[in-house]
Amino acid sequence: MKAKHTHHKKGNREELRKLIKVAGIAALRAKRLSTALDIPISVIEKGILKEKLPNGEVREIKSIERVKPNHAGIKKGVTICLR
Repeated sequence: MKAKHTHHKKGNREELRKLIKVAGIAALRAKRLSTALDIPISVIEKGILKEKLPNGEVREIKSIERVKPNHAGIKKGVTICLR
């Protein structure tokens, strides 16, 4: 007897949409709490790591270059050992 697949593309899209919404709410709450507790917030904007201080000042920490991953020889189901 074959098992039925319960994950359809439409269901995965809906689940992803909910996850993105919850992540956005969590980010907003974290920002509000950090501001209320006078904790600086680190963000990446246009490839630059910035620190936003509670007094409104913004400091640029460093520039970040986007690196393309090299997936050579890696296929679905491959076990990767990291040391």
